[in-house]
Amino acid sequence: MSNNKIRVINCKNCGGSMEMFIESRKLQTLTCSYCGSVHDVQHEFNILYKYSNNLKSNSPIKLGMKGKIKDVEFIVIGEIFYSDKLYPESKLVMSDYLVDYQLYSPTHGYATLSYENGHYIFSRRVRDIAPNLLNGIFVGNVVVYRNIAFKVVEIYQTYLYQVKGALSWRAKKGDKTAVVMASSPPYMISYEKSRNEIEYYFEEYIKPEIIFEGFNIKNDQEDHRLGVHSAQLFDSPILQALSKVSFISMIFSIFVLLFLFIFGSGKEIFLDNWSGTNLQNAISKEVNVSNVSHLLNLQLKSSFSGNRWSDYDISLLQNQKVIKNFSNELNMARKKSPKINIYFKLPSMGKYNLKIASKITKTPYIKVSLKQNVWTLKYFFMLFLISFLSYIFYLFKRYSFELKRD
Repeated sequence: MSNNKIRVINCKNCGGSMEMFIESRKLQTLTCSYCGSVHDVQHEFNILYKYSNNLKSNSPIKLGMKGKIKDVEFIVIGEIFYSDKLYPESKLVMSDYLVDYQLYSPTHGYATLSYENGHYIFSRRVRDIAPNLLNGIFVGNVVVYRNIAFKVVEIYQTYLYQVKGALSWRAKKGDKTAVVMASSPPYMISYEKSRNEIEYYFEEYIKPEIIFEGFNIKNDQEDHRLGVHSAQLFDSPILQALSKVSFISMIFSIFVLLFLFIFGSGKEIFLDNWSGTNLQNAISKEVNVSNVSHLLNLQLKSSFSGNRWSDYDISLLQNQKVIKNFSNELNMARKKSPKINIYFKLPSMGKYNLKIASKITKTPYIKVSLKQNVWTLKYFFMLFLISFLSYIFYLFKRYSFELKRD
């Protein structure tokens, strides 16, 4: 920031010191912060009119502050209070008004930083908007500017209540401005029609922490934002990162589930049916297992269910040695369904004997199937479910955010 020497002018009403932070031919008025008297900069600082100056902003931005916005150095030279309500000043509360800070840069000229309920909007006048772009349209209409689609979100009137510091234009108390505002977060364009002129602005939402850092504000790092501004982006880095991971894993799990459903059911290496009478003395059948890199699936179907499953004794043997006994799995699978699936792994390939015995004599049949090279779906289904719920949670939070948007 250039080291401009601050010029001090004495108020012609109360004698208080008025600081002129810049020297510019475009400056029109200088307002006393003590008594609210407005002085004509162009004509020997004659008093034009007076404000009551009883409104105070809770923003940490103050007159004379220097800081950077979008890598441009500015100084705060003026402060203007607006409201869309025609209340007496004594009845205005913080949520009723917004504050425009007039900024000046020796290299970039004038700009505005607006503050409302903890939100900051940086704006510059633009000349490349078609004259009728925002004229005669309604809330919900969409307009295109700089290849960006903006949705009209507000059409309202605002009234000027109070001014402090220096301005490049003459502002009078009660001045009315018609405003049309269109948003495409984090950007906005606005059409402002006052008594004397029509202006267009291109605006951008700036997060408070960026403003604080740019103006070197150390003692006010809390987020005081109320509601959701129409130009505010949904900003939750953790949830946004989670949503991307969840979406990718959800799509991945869907494709894997489809693949496994079609190709992952395995190769059947044994299938037979026995009656309960045949199982009285146990039956042993030889099976040849040629793949142990993936799961094997033993499936049993019977007309009995529940505790009757515990009456079956099923084992896999190799060289007369029990390699796998399924008693525990059968006991855990007690349920109403007459079908049980047991997934397991074997230590090595080779020939095994599948041995089945039962004390039950009234079983019409038991159907036994053994498959190898089986991929179970449950883990990928769990991945899909977790990913789906995580993504839905992100969408819910974002939807809730949009509902709060002003």
